[in-house]
Amino acid sequence: MTQPRARHRHEKILDAALRVFARKGYRDAAVEDIALESRTSKGGVYFHFPGKQAIFLELLDRTAARLRTKIEEAMAAEPDPVRRADAALLVVLRTFASHRALARLFMIEALGAGKEFHQRLSRIHEEFASIIKVQLDEAVRLGVVQPLDTRVAATAWFGALNEVMTSWLLAQKPGRLQDTYDALRPLLMRSVGVAAEGPRLTFEEDLRQRLDALFDRARAAAQAAGRPVLASLTVACPDFDPVAVFSASSDDTKSFWQQPDAGVAMVSLGVATRVELTGSGRFAEARRAWRELVDGSVSEPSAAPFEAPIATAAFAFAPRGPEGRDETWRGFPDAVLTVPRLAFVKTPGSAWLVISSLVSPTSPEGANDSARQEAVRLLAAEPRFGGVPAFCHAAADDGPAWTQAVASAIADMRAGGVEKVVLARALSVRSPAPFDVPSVLDRLASRYTACTVFAFAEDGAVFAGATPERLLRIQDGIVSVDCLAGSIGRGADETEDRRLASQLLHDPKELHEHRVVAAAVEEALLPLCTGLSVAPTPRIVSFANIHHLYTPVTGTALPGVDVFEFVERLHPTPAMGGQPRDAALALIQKYETFDRGWYAAPVGWLDAAGNGDFAVAIRSALIRGSEATLFAGNGIVAESKPEREYEETNVKLKAMLWALGQQ
Repeated sequence: MTQPRARHRHEKILDAALRVFARKGYRDAAVEDIALESRTSKGGVYFHFPGKQAIFLELLDRTAARLRTKIEEAMAAEPDPVRRADAALLVVLRTFASHRALARLFMIEALGAGKEFHQRLSRIHEEFASIIKVQLDEAVRLGVVQPLDTRVAATAWFGALNEVMTSWLLAQKPGRLQDTYDALRPLLMRSVGVAAEGPRLTFEEDLRQRLDALFDRARAAAQAAGRPVLASLTVACPDFDPVAVFSASSDDTKSFWQQPDAGVAMVSLGVATRVELTGSGRFAEARRAWRELVDGSVSEPSAAPFEAPIATAAFAFAPRGPEGRDETWRGFPDAVLTVPRLAFVKTPGSAWLVISSLVSPTSPEGANDSARQEAVRLLAAEPRFGGVPAFCHAAADDGPAWTQAVASAIADMRAGGVEKVVLARALSVRSPAPFDVPSVLDRLASRYTACTVFAFAEDGAVFAGATPERLLRIQDGIVSVDCLAGSIGRGADETEDRRLASQLLHDPKELHEHRVVAAAVEEALLPLCTGLSVAPTPRIVSFANIHHLYTPVTGTALPGVDVFEFVERLHPTPAMGGQPRDAALALIQKYETFDRGWYAAPVGWLDAAGNGDFAVAIRSALIRGSEATLFAGNGIVAESKPEREYEETNVKLKAMLWALGQQ
């Protein structure tokens, strides 16, 4: 076996072993399991490793080496020793926060891994504590901190962080690890008597200095690599109004993401770099493209609850390949991954600005000035509350044709054994004047506060909506999926509303439809997660115009599994396609007369640490000037009544009809 091939097989076995250990624990894992996971013979595993313990020890060493590299890169970006020590701790926390299964493996599950493992782990702890000690020694020398025993202080700093992470790993319902560190950091700083900070720079002055320093590093990295390098700077910024920033931007390519009840928003403007993909391999290609961008990128640590670079991503419901999408979806590819030039992010109690650029070896000084100036201008944008033009109905009633299609699909299902299919409608409307998209978003965010309000501007059109369904969220290694299927309209008063909710909760047809979705989601997640938890019975979740049956699913992502793998396995869920999947998709192709495009497909964002949030793009419309196409679908099972299904789609259309100006 040649050396490159042997090394590749060696790494493949290690990656497989990491997943096996994370899933089964060190004690219960066997070499046979690792061979099966890596698609290698048992003898092949023993050719590379003498046994299970040797594999585990090398995994520990590999993880420590990668972490050490990240720490060195982070410290190189900081100007003073205290900030370098702080950056080192933040990298450790961020690495394990984004790989929860990995952290649990080495800090909790490995208690029975033997004396040699614990000795090796102790040496690694000492090594990382010594990194902190070197920085504290320098801080003492410079007079930044008071004289003290830096070895004890460094051990205490690293030990405090270790204790925080262990508590987080043992928690039944863990919060964000970042929030814990935000509380711990001031205590660590006070413990070494950090001198008071000097005069604070203005936001714009600080932004200029940080940008110049980061882009100098990026230019040097690009010169060393002989190719452009993606550089991203994250800074805390003044609070902002998301709709106002979206409205004030003149960028042709931009996106809007807001979860009002959660206090979360992201406005992404322009393009630092972008990848468009086609065909059935779009998820795998997106994964490769993102890893290439992240692996070669230059950034600096920040206290933000995400790690730059960040990107928005959107996928079509089904690929069209070289022939492209139909005219309605002109400019919306099968898949697109965009690193925005500017991103404005709101989280509870904080606001952040991310500036990204593709820096070449010959990028001139001041190349980032325009982005900085644009960011400052947009942060000052005033909220505006414009009206929404009324529209007239431009399309004939599609009710008879759609209900007939549903009836035919039911007949096919009964004959062919399809358990469920989701059939959608496309409703065209027209306005006397161009639709005011910022006002549409403002209306959606004010009324559908428990939903994700989104908008993606492409090629002169905007795909927007307020979706109640999260496809997937990954934060600090915790995976959350919403199973949302089965619905009924809201009542005219409180008594009727409670009656309708109870009716939904006991409706055999709706419960069957919901169980199909929940079972399929569980099956999709099992190979990718540990500790998968599915609520035993659904509950009611209510929105402004509709009740839904809802089951939450949570788990811990296995090491090496990224957000694109989850999205690929989950999409389309039976709530959007049907079950069995292939047979249901064939019925959709047979009976739907339009291109779904990005409707009912995954849209969202992701970061360099593996965090991400993707929604299913329903309750939505494609807006192009004064015309809009609205979409709504329903889950059809053998017991469905076509007329009732049609009325239910009318209920679902109400959200966008109201946002577009219907009184």
